[in-house]
Amino acid sequence: MRGFNMNTYSSFFIFSLLLIFNIGFVDNVKAAENLTLDLANDSELSSESQTLLADLEKQIRGTILAIKEAETRAGNTQTPIHIALSVPSQQKTNLGLILDFDNLAVDGAKVVSVTPGSQAESLGIRPGDKLTAFNQVRLSDNNSDRIIEDFQNLIPGDSVSLELKQKQSNRKLEFRIAGLSLPGFNLEVGESSQIDSDVDSSGTSPQACGRVSIFFRPPETKDLYPVLINSIDDDYIHRFRETIRLPVGKHKIKVHELITDPFLQRHRRTSSKAKVIEIDVKANTTYHLAAKFDRSKRMKVFRNEYWQPEVWRRTEKSCEF
Repeated sequence: MRGFNMNTYSSFFIFSLLLIFNIGFVDNVKAAENLTLDLANDSELSSESQTLLADLEKQIRGTILAIKEAETRAGNTQTPIHIALSVPSQQKTNLGLILDFDNLAVDGAKVVSVTPGSQAESLGIRPGDKLTAFNQVRLSDNNSDRIIEDFQNLIPGDSVSLELKQKQSNRKLEFRIAGLSLPGFNLEVGESSQIDSDVDSSGTSPQACGRVSIFFRPPETKDLYPVLINSIDDDYIHRFRETIRLPVGKHKIKVHELITDPFLQRHRRTSSKAKVIEIDVKANTTYHLAAKFDRSKRMKVFRNEYWQPEVWRRTEKSCEF
């Protein structure tokens, strides 16, 4: 049966994963032993959620040790490992229908199952109903693949029209697709010395410094998007450098936006001009950069008014030249 489950993730959200192998045996074991989950409101979570978090911690520990064992078998036991995982927020549609398109009858595609608590259930759709039309298009063997593709491309907020046959009566439903927001997360294990290793060290007495970084992906649910560092104090920066140490003091960082919001209409990405953000860098502080998308100015692409660079997060970490 060619069934189709209509709980889908939005296609325009980007999944990013960066995995850098740099852990030695001792560092890896310490990382696993010292792993803690920092959750500000964990006491407010239900007992079931707290149990799931405890299971997650165990899975992370096991995965880290498995990576170490794999690297040991490969003979890579000398250099320390750095593992970083960045997953942005996602949107999931919650229509909750499973349809049988394989046995498409004259009177439509049969509803095989309805997910409890889903939007379909709240709309009164039941197993055994038959979908006869989607967005005013009648279902047939000739267009079933296109209908499936249209369902897959649905995102929260889309307007949808469904025509159903329920027993001996016909019913038409018009509604907007509901969505579930899944928060993004960042996971980092080990020291991030490799990221900063491309910055020269003078070899003189240690000098305090700070960092600017585009390593972690900002939360798109807050209209924050990645940027690309173009230059710092008019010095060109190689595009693959994601974290850069800087002397304490004021610096001008020129960045390009990498906004992927579908409501931003532009003909060419090159129409976006770089903007400058000035940061007064403090010692042992990392400034995480992002592009703030202003939806109210999304039509002002030519004047480049739809975004501004900003620091979306500050973290404390020892830094020396």
